[in-house]
Amino acid sequence: MTFEVTNIEPKQKSVILITMPFLYKTITIFVIGLISCSSADAQHTILIDFQPSKVKVQNCLYNNITLLDARATTKNLGLVETGVFNRDACVATKTPLGIQFQNILAYSADQNAKSGELLFRLERITYAERHTTWRETGFFILQAAIYAKRNNTFLLLDKIDTVAAISSTIDVTHPVFKLSNKIISDFIVRNLTKEPEISEPHSYAELFQNQDKMVFSNYDIDSVPRPKAHSAVSTTETVAYTGTFLILMLIASHMKK
Repeated sequence: MTFEVTNIEPKQKSVILITMPFLYKTITIFVIGLISCSSADAQHTILIDFQPSKVKVQNCLYNNITLLDARATTKNLGLVETGVFNRDACVATKTPLGIQFQNILAYSADQNAKSGELLFRLERITYAERHTTWRETGFFILQAAIYAKRNNTFLLLDKIDTVAAISSTIDVTHPVFKLSNKIISDFIVRNLTKEPEISEPHSYAELFQNQDKMVFSNYDIDSVPRPKAHSAVSTTETVAYTGTFLILMLIASHMKK
């Protein structure tokens, strides 16, 4: 394959030979890079598990906890941003939440724990991240209640309705995971020695349908707009533009020789 280049001066022509192996090699490198970064743009999943507290609790009244998952959606635990290009990543658990909560209780309770039962009613557990040019902010939302079981009914022990945030100039994903682990573990552990106060008992079905009328705050993190810089150019588009520019530069450099 040959390209004919006409100089500014009339009647003077030079022919530069661009070999096929050179073009094949250049285009192949570009295509491989484009495919790799197309995969990088695809949403991926981060798997986490909540670890038990190192605190051992004496005189525990409970040795079993059951999860009542009352979330509007159980698909995932929200989204975080990872990597240089702030790729969206779904947060999910390796182990079912109910098993994790039981593991936290079992590890924290002493060997003389009584045989009481707890019910962990989960309304919302959400991760979210937002970033500006120089700063990232990670959020963790937990809305839940813990009940003590008495004669097949449940009495309220405690409620948590919180949003925690960490802001930094560096990645905040793992610090937020660490903070969320502490919040959940502390919530379970602090109720292991608590007797229920006098309150109206509810059946499992009533709690599942929210007939106890428990109210939680409306933390609308999902409505926070993403910065324009995040969606201006995708990773694939960046590589495509850069690759095209490099190919043109390589061809121009080859033609000068």
